[in-house]
Amino acid sequence: MSKSLIADLVDFLRLPSPEKAAEPITLKIWRFVRVFALQYALTIILGVIVVLTLSLFSYSLDDHAVGKLFDETSLPMFIFFSVVFAPVFEEASFRLFLRYSALGLSISVPFVILSILSLVGFYNLPFVPDWLFSVVSFKGLLSFLGFLIAVAVISYLTLTKTTLGKRLEKFYSRFYGVLLYSSILLFGLVHLTNFDNLSSVWYLAPIIILPQLVVGIALSYIRVRQGFLWGVLFHSLHNLVSTIPAILYTFHTFHYQLVDEMKLSNEILQNATVSTTDLIVSAVTLGYVGIGISLLVIVNIFTVAEYFIQFFKNKKK
Repeated sequence: MSKSLIADLVDFLRLPSPEKAAEPITLKIWRFVRVFALQYALTIILGVIVVLTLSLFSYSLDDHAVGKLFDETSLPMFIFFSVVFAPVFEEASFRLFLRYSALGLSISVPFVILSILSLVGFYNLPFVPDWLFSVVSFKGLLSFLGFLIAVAVISYLTLTKTTLGKRLEKFYSRFYGVLLYSSILLFGLVHLTNFDNLSSVWYLAPIIILPQLVVGIALSYIRVRQGFLWGVLFHSLHNLVSTIPAILYTFHTFHYQLVDEMKLSNEILQNATVSTTDLIVSAVTLGYVGIGISLLVIVNIFTVAEYFIQFFKNKKK
């Protein structure tokens, strides 16, 4: 009898290994959906706990990096960074190397370095130019791509032309658990950089990164069991689902700006138009949230029921 999803996930965390699941595409999609539903439900719960905890300590989330990105960029750019760039960058940084290959590890190295530089506050140093490694400017994009290519090439030559590659393979086989949990922890810690002025509540860091740790576990599991591209898709979907309310909010505020710019003289018409838009946006938002929560509940009930059914069957044997 095959293991339930929860049992397999627990085994993956208890005895980490880079073993890939050999199964048809339909089962991969079904695992993908169930892991996504499980982690997203846990992320919502933990996210609420984080917000409530920070509010108890009078910490404001107004300066959160995602909120700044939303305010300072256009909607297409916000979607691109959230749904395309961030997932590719972070999966290359934290999970591409979870199965050893000289090429994959070489590509990961420059991304890992950039992530660590962000974590230690390198970009805030006074001598570091604002454009360095920034993909929103031409000069920054050139520095970003140049760094990636140079470090990846040097890493690949080092791994293939010296004995370092074979020694790393042995390290993977002996200390894979250390590698896995280090990547999950680093993924969580890097997301602390999304918050400004955490020095006053630094002791809350273990609570603040809980949602990211859950996401990191889910992404690591999918990456190892199903492959790197599945992990990127999983990450992109997670970010897309999370940004849809922001997209709806943008259409809502755009309507108000449009009405104001048109300077409609007919107050009754203006109010009617605004009310209609409010109604549509509210209906779409409520429908999205309602359907989303319903699907999360249904899929997670199935996943939990599957675990307990198999658990009690095994107990009877």
